[in-house]
Amino acid sequence: MNCYDSKTLAKEKSISKEIDSSIRKEKKIHSHDVKLLLLGASDSGKSTLFKQMKIIQENGGYSQKELKEFRELIIHHIITQMSMFLETIDRERTASKLSTVMSLNSSSSSITSTGTSASSANNTNYFEEPAYFERSLRVKHAFDLVSENGVLQSWSTIIQDIKVLWEAPEIQHQYSLVESQFSDSTLYFLDNLEYYQNNEFIPREADVLRVRIKTAGIIESQFHFRGLLFRMLDVGGQKSLRRKWIHCFENVTAVLFVASLTAYYRFLEEDETTNQLQDSLDLFQEIANSKYFNESIIVLFLNKKDIFQKRIESIPLSKYFPEYTGPNNRKSASKYIASMFLEKSPKKKIYIHQTCAVDTTNIKFVFQSITDDLIKKTLDSF
Repeated sequence: MNCYDSKTLAKEKSISKEIDSSIRKEKKIHSHDVKLLLLGASDSGKSTLFKQMKIIQENGGYSQKELKEFRELIIHHIITQMSMFLETIDRERTASKLSTVMSLNSSSSSITSTGTSASSANNTNYFEEPAYFERSLRVKHAFDLVSENGVLQSWSTIIQDIKVLWEAPEIQHQYSLVESQFSDSTLYFLDNLEYYQNNEFIPREADVLRVRIKTAGIIESQFHFRGLLFRMLDVGGQKSLRRKWIHCFENVTAVLFVASLTAYYRFLEEDETTNQLQDSLDLFQEIANSKYFNESIIVLFLNKKDIFQKRIESIPLSKYFPEYTGPNNRKSASKYIASMFLEKSPKKKIYIHQTCAVDTTNIKFVFQSITDDLIKKTLDSF
């Protein structure tokens, strides 16, 4: 009996120690905050991910007051996009007129076999209905006003003008030609104009996620997710702001680096000779191999997978990266882009996720996976 009691006691002590050890581990996991540094080039979608954290956190979401604060930004965004369309059409009209003059000067006849002037083939590029000109002038005036932080008094009139113009064949034609050059959220807002017609419309979380706000400095916020306290820092991605990043590099648990899959055919706003994807690759190499992050988890978000799937079919990756010889589909092309990032830091483990930053379900799933990796790393440190 004594032998049995002794063995039982030893076993119970062993179990007790294991339980105590598990409790200590659990306390350590939940006793300190998790510092996440959100990095990436401008227009990668990282600030959208920052906004998603507010939604997916425990008891998360935006209050009515917070949603209302985005109303002016959405109005400004809608007016800006339509104004850009009108500017594009004006340029097409000017180019068309110049082409016509040059054609007439170089040839005594520009009549085709069908009896149609060759220059008239481009007539769908600009407005043929006089009423559209009045609407376009009001929109341009509204753009000038909001650009100078003026007060817009007639939103109901302006949005009706924008709605009519957006449905015009000339605008639809122009959009089909230059869709890839515009903001990723342009189609979303212009296809939902009816919702914004009321002067007192309340933005939805889907609207908040899609309206773009450039990060001009360093933004920090705290989020509770799966029992952990996350401190997330979002810093401006423009080249001129990257020197400020160094102040955020201490005690980083994980670096979340965001790169846009659609960057392969775009160029930097501040340097139109530099390809956005190449800039992102160079930046990732610098970050992933930095001595500051030797102990940090590196997570790579290949973002905008939904838009990439549409663009890759019409804009070949090989056009901008000739070394790519694979098919023009999302799976093959995104795999190649991922390999380019991995080559920048071959000795470090990189966690890669393809994401759609405006898809809350997708981002919640990804952050659950990241949290699992963080917890595993913490437990492995014991």
